[in-house]
Amino acid sequence: MLRNTNTSRQVARTTKRCKVQSRHLAMRGIIANYRNQSGMILVLTMIFLVVALVIAALVLSVGSMGLQQSVNQQEAHQARLAAESGMGYVCSLLQRISISEDDVISDIKAGLNAGAIDVNAYTHGESLYVYPMAIESGDAGMFSAQLRESGGNYLLTVTGSSGNTLRAVSVELAPQDAINSAIFDHGFLLGGKLQLTDNATFKGQNNPDEAQVFTNYVGSDETFNLSGNASLAGDLHAANRDGYASVSNNVSIAGQTDYTLAGELWDHIHFGAPFIALPRPNTSIFEPMATATFSGKTAGPLTFTNIRIPANTNPKFTGQINLEGVIYVESPNKIEFGGNVDITGIIVTEDPGPGQTTDNSIKFTGSAFFHDISELPDTPAHATLRSMPGTAILAPGFEVAFAGNFGTTAGALAAEKFTLSGNSGGTVRGPVVSYSNDPFTMSGDTILTIDRSSYPTVPPGFISGITVLKPIITTYREIRE
Repeated sequence: MLRNTNTSRQVARTTKRCKVQSRHLAMRGIIANYRNQSGMILVLTMIFLVVALVIAALVLSVGSMGLQQSVNQQEAHQARLAAESGMGYVCSLLQRISISEDDVISDIKAGLNAGAIDVNAYTHGESLYVYPMAIESGDAGMFSAQLRESGGNYLLTVTGSSGNTLRAVSVELAPQDAINSAIFDHGFLLGGKLQLTDNATFKGQNNPDEAQVFTNYVGSDETFNLSGNASLAGDLHAANRDGYASVSNNVSIAGQTDYTLAGELWDHIHFGAPFIALPRPNTSIFEPMATATFSGKTAGPLTFTNIRIPANTNPKFTGQINLEGVIYVESPNKIEFGGNVDITGIIVTEDPGPGQTTDNSIKFTGSAFFHDISELPDTPAHATLRSMPGTAILAPGFEVAFAGNFGTTAGALAAEKFTLSGNSGGTVRGPVVSYSNDPFTMSGDTILTIDRSSYPTVPPGFISGITVLKPIITTYREIRE
C-alpha cells in the first residue's frame, strides 16, 4: 500500500510537471504567435503609412496644380478683360481727336498727349504706341496699345496683361465724320416726352423698326404718355432709367395692345438706353446757295428760287407758292403758308439756339407738297444742292407746325419743336428730329410714316466736317497665341 501510494504520487507529480510544461509550451506559442502578428501589423502599418504619404503627396500635387490652373485661368480672364477695357477706352479717345488726311498718326499722337486727354503715346517707325496703363491701380490688370495703317484703314491692337499672362484684341478703324450715324437708326429722335392721343399713329413704310422712337428727356420720369387709339409700329426707347410710360385705352405698340401688368406691350418699351446728345445741324453750309433776297411779295401764284428771308420779315404767304432750291430763313422770323405750297428743295434756318420758338416759327396751315431735289433743273445754280439729297426741313431753334397733309417729304425733318394737328401727316423719307424739352404732341387723325429706304444714314446738314477714327465693329478679333 505504501509503495502504491508513492507510485501514485510520482504519477501525480509527473502529470503536474507535464501540465506545467504544456502551459509553458502554450505560452511560448502564444508569445511567438503574438510576436509574429505584431511584426505583420508593423509591416502593414508601414505599408499603409507609405500609401497614405503617397496619396497625400498626390493630393497636394493635384491641389497645387489645380490652384495654379485656377490662378492661370484667373489671370487669363483678367488679361482679356483688361484688353477689352483698353480697347473701349482707346476707341473712345480716338473719336475725340480730329484728324487730317496728311498725317493721321501724328495727329493722333498730338491729340492723345494733349492736356485734354493726357495719354502717354509715342511713335516708332510707322506705328503709334500707348504706354502700359493700369486699370484700377493695377489690381484689374494693365493694357497697352498699338495703332498702324492697314489697307486704307487703321489697325488698333490692344494687349491686356495680368501677372505673367497676356491677351490681345484688335479692330480696324476708318476715318469718318464725328457725328455718330447710329443715332439716326431711330425714326423719331426727341428731346422731350412723347405724348400721343386720339388716333395719332407712327408707321414704318418698309418695316416697323423704321418708326422706333428714342427720347433723351429727363425733365420728369413720365417719358411716354399714350392714350386713345394711339398706335406706334416700333419700339420706344428712353435714356431715363427711372422713366415710366402712362398707357391707357386702346394703345398699340409694336402690334401689342395688352397693357396689363403682365402684358407683352411692356416688352417694347425700354428705359435706361445709352444717352444720345441730339446733334444740332450745321445750316451754314446751305447759306451760300441762297443767292437772292425775298422780294416782299406774298400773294400767289409766286415762285421763289434760292432765296434768303431776312430777319423780322414775318411774311404770310397766300395762294399757290412754289419754293425751289434753298430757302434760307434768318432769325427771328415768323413765317406762315396759308395756301398750297410746293417745295422742290430744302428749307433751312439760322439757329437762334434753344428756347426761342416764341419768335421763330414756320407754319403750314394749308397743304404742303415736297418734291425730290433730283427734280430741280440740272443747272449750276442747283448743282451743289442736287448732290446733297436727304433733308427737307432743317429748322433748329424754330417751331414747325403742320395743320394739313404734307404728302411725302424728300428727306429728314428737324426742328426745335413740331406741332401737328387736325388731319396733318405724311411720309418722311428720313428721321424726325425734335430738340425741345417740350412734349412732342400729336392728336386727331395725324399719321406719320417713316421711310428710310431712299436716303443716306446721316442726313445732309448733320455732317460736322470733323473727321475722326471710328471702329468697324465687324473687324473685332481676339488674337490667339
